[in-house]
Amino acid sequence: MTIDTVSKKDNLNYANLRSVNMVDVYVGNLFTNAGKKRNLYQDKCFNDKAFCIGWSLAYKPLNKEQYVSAVKLKTLDEQKGFGKAMACMNKIKEGDFIWSRNSLSGKFYLGKVIGYNNQIYDFYEIDDNQWCLAVHCQWIEFDLDDVPGIIVNSFARCTVKHSSTSKGPLSAYFECLYSGQKDNVKLSKQSIYDFLSPEDQEDLLGIYLQKEHKYIIYPSSNKSGTTAYEYMLAKKEDKQLKKAIVQCKMGRADIFLDAFQKYEDCNIWCVTFKGDVYYDKSKSEKYHNGELANVKVFKMGNVNRDELIQWAYKEENKFLLPNRIQKYLEICCLDN
Repeated sequence: MTIDTVSKKDNLNYANLRSVNMVDVYVGNLFTNAGKKRNLYQDKCFNDKAFCIGWSLAYKPLNKEQYVSAVKLKTLDEQKGFGKAMACMNKIKEGDFIWSRNSLSGKFYLGKVIGYNNQIYDFYEIDDNQWCLAVHCQWIEFDLDDVPGIIVNSFARCTVKHSSTSKGPLSAYFECLYSGQKDNVKLSKQSIYDFLSPEDQEDLLGIYLQKEHKYIIYPSSNKSGTTAYEYMLAKKEDKQLKKAIVQCKMGRADIFLDAFQKYEDCNIWCVTFKGDVYYDKSKSEKYHNGELANVKVFKMGNVNRDELIQWAYKEENKFLLPNRIQKYLEICCLDN
């Protein structure tokens, strides 16, 4: 079965998706070190149906081998990241997906590899010394709300890398997204963790605390300078004002309670994914719920034991959530 043979009126549940060709998925930034010309390079790639990696050379290489040899003659600092990027470029094949983004517009692009791999590609209209290796992609533009959080987070500090979503339910979802059938896909509830971004986590916990624990949020407390917490809340408790702070960590990042020493009068609400909560950075002792009266940890990762996610799936709570989270909950709705 292929996507083309499925009616747009049909829901593509996980059982059907397993019949769809599950492919490799890559995430790549375009020209992160190109300065003011970065957007010119990016626009050309998207318009010319190409995904490129490039290190500047003083002459046009004749082929891939000459290009690689020339880059390797540069200093270690100048060729930083090239080896890992080339390892990915050598594995990309026709039919794979590549996610990229436009740094100026904030738009995301899903490209399907449809042709040549590692062809020499020039940008002479922009810079005579910019030669690249290119993969031929058919790009489709998407807004942030269509892009799962696991993909958005993958763009940090990478040129191009293989995504953990490869050959899984999300790779089949990308096929549906690419084919214009995103509204018909139904995945397992466990897939919700791939969709939620750090911002979604913050919204989810904040709405939960307001509804279930009667807090109010101080909107101005969500600032880049407050590294110990995401935002501050408050409520009336025993005829006094009781403040609270929230800390959310994605991936394998840990939370250390000693970072909150000056907030000992606050309730502390934490969300972790694959990381843990420790008393301090020595990691000599993990924190477990109940050991401190003012600290509560929500551990994400297992939908059957995740109190916060189970709360979100309840109809009386779902309508309060931002539209994008509601959409993710509708997609990830199957119990198996």
